[in-house]
Amino acid sequence: IASGNKQSQTTIINQLLKADPNNATANIIQGNQQALKKKYKLALKNYQRALISEPDNQDALFGYAQMCYYTNDIKTSRETFNRLLQENPENSLAWQYLGKLAAEDENYKAATEYIQKAIELEPERYDFYIDLGQYMRNRGQFAEAEKAWSKAIEIDPTYFLGYTYRAGLYDEQNRIKEALKDYHKIIETNPKYYFAYEEIGILEFHEQNWQVARQAFLKAESIRSSSAYQMMIMITYMKEKKLLDAKNYAQKCMKTMNRESLDYKVMRLLHDQGPINAENAIIKDLDKETDKNKRGKMMFYFAMYYQLKGMDKIANEYFAKITQMQTPLFFEYRLAEWALLQN
Repeated sequence: IASGNKQSQTTIINQLLKADPNNATANIIQGNQQALKKKYKLALKNYQRALISEPDNQDALFGYAQMCYYTNDIKTSRETFNRLLQENPENSLAWQYLGKLAAEDENYKAATEYIQKAIELEPERYDFYIDLGQYMRNRGQFAEAEKAWSKAIEIDPTYFLGYTYRAGLYDEQNRIKEALKDYHKIIETNPKYYFAYEEIGILEFHEQNWQVARQAFLKAESIRSSSAYQMMIMITYMKEKKLLDAKNYAQKCMKTMNRESLDYKVMRLLHDQGPINAENAIIKDLDKETDKNKRGKMMFYFAMYYQLKGMDKIANEYFAKITQMQTPLFFEYRLAEWALLQN
């Protein structure tokens, strides 16, 4: 089976299953195929049938336990992984999944112990150190989390995930230069990861590197179109006193925006730098906006309008309102916090 092409392999598997629906080998192969397609319930049935004919088959036990995990049957998953480890205590992946299951219960101490057993068995597995870092991070052991993710990066410096976790840790600790270095490694290893461009834009904006921030937001916007990115791009032009570039860019963006939307009205206000009746209309729209995150985002750009006009007192009032929302689910929240600290 292993040596044939996909079409002939499928034909052979179907023939085996027709002759014996519980054929362990055929069901395990088919289960593995379904799992790769993320068809977890179908894969689960394959592994169940394999276990009917071979109850102690370790591949079938692992597949069954893994699919129980993915289909949220946590109790059965845990029982099956423990049973598998009774048969083979050196199955590192079973230890890893017991760690994941413990983490589901927020028992990060147990999760750490399980993943450390997995690492003892396979000390050069990238994903083991990713998991270890997450558990350490959740236990508040930030230095150990950093160490784990650094080890993952050492094992495979061409994969983006380790940089992503470590950059986030540096970012939270305001280690901006180190965070930026990792975010740049993320886009080097995964150029389509828009979130890394967004983070570079945020941090470079904080550092007042307007052109670098703009390039990052332009790249993020090219991958995932967003009026927020567009307004950040416009603002970086304005921060550099490139008012014509700012207006030209805004005009291009506004052509595709809903003229009745709050996004359009704020973009128009930034573009026109007034007038007072436009300000008053936006204040009313902000009060009526029921989406808390949307209101916070648009409030930030409204505050930036006042800051750009040199009306810092009004700008700071809006920045303060944003931070009082205590809902940092939009990146502008962080910029509002920094804006207040800088004053």
